[in-house]
Amino acid sequence: MSDRAEAIAHRYSIEVNDAETGDTLILIAAEWTAEQKDAGVALISQLSGLHEGECGLEIDENEPARGETRHN
Repeated sequence: MSDRAEAIAHRYSIEVNDAETGDTLILIAAEWTAEQKDAGVALISQLSGLHEGECGLEIDENEPARGETRHN
């Protein structure tokens, strides 16, 4: 076994909506480590033309992580 601890991945959903109609254009799920999530959010922000600090992405901290169950 390696001395390095394995990075823990969490499941995230990524949804892209049409700003005018609200229609969902893309909906995917990804399992990312914290480092991968930061890089993914930065890339999406760059592609959308937003500058650092202006990110309009919504991160739903209430979504259950992988292996967790949603409680209503």
